[in-house]
Amino acid sequence: IVLVVTFYLLLDARRFRVLILRALEPPNRAGARRVFYEIARVFGAYIRSQLVVAISLGVLVTLALAIIGVPYAVLLGAFAGIVELIPMLGPFLGAIPALLIASTQPFPTVLWVAIAFVVIQQLESNVLVPRLTGNAVGLHPLAAILALLAGFEAGGIIGALFAVPLVGLIWVLI
Repeated sequence: IVLVVTFYLLLDARRFRVLILRALEPPNRAGARRVFYEIARVFGAYIRSQLVVAISLGVLVTLALAIIGVPYAVLLGAFAGIVELIPMLGPFLGAIPALLIASTQPFPTVLWVAIAFVVIQQLESNVLVPRLTGNAVGLHPLAAILALLAGFEAGGIIGALFAVPLVGLIWVLI
């Protein structure tokens, strides 16, 4: 949803900016332009960081599945990377096809795939996302983790989805 909303906001950003700037007094327009610039920078950096996380996860899953010997490792890695863009549910959705395919292999394979997904998920949740998205929006990784937790508690999946960019915007405005 964030990608689609951001896409449409970027399409109409110029129109929104012009309407708001015309409504402001001339002395206030320079400050408003700076705010618009910072908002665009924060949201653009957030979207780029989410794409980098998704690509990184796809590569990690592909490598892990190839090492384990699961068929269709590249396809499963690409799928895991794409569904990673779905917050909270993406990692679980990405693991399901890999586990199903691994279940057709000899027994230890499915166990190794499950372990690989848990390790990759932990790496992604505790290292990649806080570092990349936190740095992208100008937050310390710990602040990004706390924002995600607070957003999830306040608004569930939707709250977690918007938590980091909103805290980044608040930080910029402060």
